[in-house]
Amino acid sequence: MSRDDRMKTASNALRQRLMQLNDATAQAIRGHLECAVNNLIANGRWRFIDDNGPKIQRVAEKEPIMWKSV
Repeated sequence: MSRDDRMKTASNALRQRLMQLNDATAQAIRGHLECAVNNLIANGRWRFIDDNGPKIQRVAEKEPIMWKSV
């Protein structure tokens, strides 16, 4: 195997590994984003719609859709 062939093989292997790592990271980020959106929706549903929630009538500065966590 020539030097050029070895370099191509190594660079292709590196490219594949980097793509795998990027895909895994992208999947983890999508999972975090999905969880955040689901939490926002569930919180809004409970605060404004759910019979067991406080049934807030409108969004205002004192009653935001989602409280900012500290």
